Amino acid sequence: GYANMHDIMTKEDTFIFVIGPRGTGKTYGALLDVANGRYGKVVYVRRNDTQLSAVKLPELNPFKRINHDIGTDLMFSPMGKLTAGIYHGENVDGVIKPVGAPLGLGVALSVFSNVRGIDGMDYQTIIFDEFIKEAHERPIKNEGEAFLNMYETLNRNRELQGKPPLKAVLLSNSNDLRSPILDALGVVDLVDKMNRHGRRHGEAAHGAISVYLYPDSPIS
Repeated sequence: GYANMHDIMTKEDTFIFVIGPRGTGKTYGALLDVANGRYGKVVYVRRNDTQLSAVKLPELNPFKRINHDIGTDLMFSPMGKLTAGIYHGENVDGVIKPVGAPLGLGVALSVFSNVRGIDGMDYQTIIFDEFIKEAHERPIKNEGEAFLNMYETLNRNRELQGKPPLKAVLLSNSNDLRSPILDALGVVDLVDKMNRHGRRHGEAAHGAISVYLYPDSPIS
């Protein structure tokens, strides 16, 4: 059977790619564990700032269904000019407003190099939602390098302090497997080979990178 997102998220690999069709529970499964407080503070990443702005709207909140299903109250709200915070929400006179300290951060890859003052050591997990661009989306200049730079900025050589590296979980629909981010991490050939041979799981970089391909089955 297909591994579920909870099993995937708890693996110790540094980079975990989960690629499959829409509606297979990738984002739901990943954020469900976030809502349950399993990964400390997270950085939720989208490719561009338009996509990040959208998650601040109540109807497009990625936690909306999770909040309904398990009774949580998580939401995104602006935090600085280029970032959003993940907060608990509270109903104030019919309007849901953020309360307390942020539980995580939302950023867009396209503008991350302009974001200042993030202490990466505060965060344990990156969740990059829809990391492969759709056909109509514009590419980001040096997209693979931009992702690696973002990772390095947030990871900040924590291994030198005896800490585990920042975990990055990258989720996407399987619309185009020629992703600059897959290329930057050297796994395009692995994904291609897995696709051709119908393999669901592959590893690279001595187990530091895991790839899960879900061609046709619900995994939530």
